[in-house]
Amino acid sequence: MNEDADMAGGVEHTLPSIYSITGHRRDADVETLFQLRIEGKDGRQAWVPESAVQENSEMALFAYWDSVADGRLGAMAHKDLWHPFRIEGHRKTPRGSQLLVYWVGSPKRSWQYERVIVKADPKLVEDYRVSVRQHQKQDQIILK
Repeated sequence: MNEDADMAGGVEHTLPSIYSITGHRRDADVETLFQLRIEGKDGRQAWVPESAVQENSEMALFAYWDSVADGRLGAMAHKDLWHPFRIEGHRKTPRGSQLLVYWVGSPKRSWQYERVIVKADPKLVEDYRVSVRQHQKQDQIILK
C-alpha cells in the first residue's frame, strides 16, 4: 500500500499488523464516522474505517483516542451521535426489549431500546437476531 492507500471502500478489511495509529479523518461519506491512518509493522500506511481497527485491535484504538487532545469526543462532528458497533446481549423490560450495545470508538456499552437501534442500524439488529436463533437451535440440539 502506498502512503495514501484508502481501504475504506471495501466491505471486508484485512489489516496489516498495526504498529501504530498515526492520524484520523472524518469519513467522506458519513461525517459522524472516522477513518484512521494505520502504520503496519512493515512501514506501510493505509486509511481504514475506525470500526475495522476496533474489530482487529481495540486496545490500540482506545490508546490512540486517549492520546489525542480532547479525545474522540473532541473530534466528533456531533457529540451526541454514536454508531452501534456490535450488540452483545438483550433483555426484556416492562417498557420494551433492550439491547446491550457496544459503540464504535468507545469501550463503553449501554442498554438501549431495540426500537431505537433498529432505526439506527436495522442490519445489525437482524444479524444479532439470526445469531441468537442459531445459538438457541444449537442449545436445543445439545439438550436433546
